[in-house]
Amino acid sequence: MLVNSAGEQRLEQAVQSDWLDAVVVANISGTIVGTASNVSLEQLLGVEAFRAGSLQTLPRFRAMLEQGKDEDIAFVFRSGRQLEGGGLVIARSIRSERGEWLGVAIGILSNRSLHAVWRQAEARGFDLGDDGLVSLYDTASRKLLYRSDLKLGGKAAPLGVALPVQAYDPTGSNSELKYHVSPVDGIERLVVLTPALNGQWILEVGLGKHEFLRGWYWQIAISAAIFLLLAALQWQLVNIMQRNQEQREQLAHESRHDPLTGLANRRHFSEWVKNICGQSRRYVQPLTVLALDLDHFKSINDRWGHDGGDQVLIRTAEVLRAALRECDLPARFGGEEFIVVLPQTPLAGAMQVAERIRADIEALVVYYDGDEIRFTVSIGVTEVAAAEKNVEAALNRADEALYQAKQAGRNCVLVHGPRAAPPAEDLAGTEAEVRE
Repeated sequence: MLVNSAGEQRLEQAVQSDWLDAVVVANISGTIVGTASNVSLEQLLGVEAFRAGSLQTLPRFRAMLEQGKDEDIAFVFRSGRQLEGGGLVIARSIRSERGEWLGVAIGILSNRSLHAVWRQAEARGFDLGDDGLVSLYDTASRKLLYRSDLKLGGKAAPLGVALPVQAYDPTGSNSELKYHVSPVDGIERLVVLTPALNGQWILEVGLGKHEFLRGWYWQIAISAAIFLLLAALQWQLVNIMQRNQEQREQLAHESRHDPLTGLANRRHFSEWVKNICGQSRRYVQPLTVLALDLDHFKSINDRWGHDGGDQVLIRTAEVLRAALRECDLPARFGGEEFIVVLPQTPLAGAMQVAERIRADIEALVVYYDGDEIRFTVSIGVTEVAAAEKNVEAALNRADEALYQAKQAGRNCVLVHGPRAAPPAEDLAGTEAEVRE
């Protein structure tokens, strides 16, 4: 019985798919009862089959009919050098609801369409390069069934011709990687051989020698570029971190030090002296304070300007740092006023330090704008009492002693405390003893 009109319509719809070029339906005796095709079935399956109107003339399908297989798949080829001369053929049994065998349906994808599908895959990124290819061999005969570099109307791989595929056992489930020279075009390729369709076919995917070497070179180049990029980024990151750290340290230093002289400012002085007072009370150690003020500093600014006055302040700070220990703290409180705190130093030792500072500043010469600037300093000295929890009262006493030094004619050291300072001639050797 021939396929009815509804069945023919379904066959026509089936061949509209990109994966199907022809459909052939045969009954249980092999007689062709319906076809639908976009290609020449005579070229695909042979003229004899269609002249007889039966698949019995084709050994492959006759065996399927006789053996009652439910499904079979094969490649057929009628011409060795034309795409139209072959294709992929899938045969499937047609059975009734009760399982009775009614016939066979055959779907065909021609080599031309298969080749077009391959080109679509290349366009989508599956590119094996100029010398790369995909080949399919029949396991038993080693015949070439398909090769992706087939050419229309020109020289091409001879379909249906047995080729010496390298020794390979397709019955296993694992692929093998081999390197060989193609018997078709003589090109050296690295190929992967994989069993397909339960070992009936061998699928070969090959990459030209220069292609996989180029990939290796590119991998080295990319790895080197990534390494250099990471190294550059790491270097920049380290530099940024270092600059940030330096900036933080600089900001911290500027927030705690006088920008002109580099001495501690009031903020740093307040934080530092609070800890020193606590240690002095805890360990019952002496703590003394010096209040210094440059004499006639306004006249220096008036004569040499603020730049000349700044040079005087800078050199005064240098004298203080040179005369003091690392544990002492000199601070600039503003203008020409300085404060010095001397931990672990009794009043007699503080007087000795103050006198040396006074003498050093008196002997100091500041050269500015071709002139020599000479100046002096007045100093008030006091000791922080054991009962005092901070230096506020001591600072007031040091200021009072400084005021008295100004009233006494300047360029001198005066003390304010519970006891008078010893004579200067009795101070010899005292500093060395108390400050060692």
